Amino acid sequence: GGRKPWIRRALLIAGPLLVIAVGAVVYVTGGRYVSTDNAYVKANRVMIAAQVSGPIAEVDVRENQPVRRGDVLFRIDDAPYKVALAQAEANLASVRDEIAGLKASYKQTQQQLALAKVNVGFAETEFARQSKLVTTNAVSRSQYDATRHALDVARQQVNVVQEQLAQIRAQLSGDPDIPVERHPRYQAALAARDRAQLDLDRTVVRAPFDGIASNTPELGQQAVGATAFINPVMSL
Repeated sequence: GGRKPWIRRALLIAGPLLVIAVGAVVYVTGGRYVSTDNAYVKANRVMIAAQVSGPIAEVDVRENQPVRRGDVLFRIDDAPYKVALAQAEANLASVRDEIAGLKASYKQTQQQLALAKVNVGFAETEFARQSKLVTTNAVSRSQYDATRHALDVARQQVNVVQEQLAQIRAQLSGDPDIPVERHPRYQAALAARDRAQLDLDRTVVRAPFDGIASNTPELGQQAVGATAFINPVMSL
């Protein structure tokens, strides 16, 4: 009967110490290290996510394979991205041709304006001559009216050509001499082409640093691009 109080006191003291010791072990091992089924242990894993969408067409690493920075991890089906790049390049070439055509059209229209002004000068001279002759009845009234009409048409033609020039100048951002590469439409098309090229480049996912590949994806797995959320498909 004398030993039981001593045993009880020993348990009261040892119990809390055991709980503290177990907690310390869990903290050290569970909070800082990750164990795997194949006994590989790694800390600070970083998830690698694709930046474009599509099915994974090729996996270039295997589970637990060491990789160096820049090594290809996996490839996303790039067929639609090649098509998009081809379309963007075609659009860029089309925009370049259209701007070059506008610049050529502006020069041609300037020549038309010069000719229209020459026609106005001729019509004014003829109208002045007919005006003197009609007072002496040397020409008919109908001839005089035809000459005046021709002058009106010539003047109107100048106005039409000047309006055409203004429209072309507006399409050239107000500068008929602007280099094609500086035109806003060309720059927008170039940016679209560059975006398409970047998306195509991003179908090849590479290791951002040295490490060990784990959780490698499967062929055909969908790699969702980083839009509203990031879907990690591989970790290092």
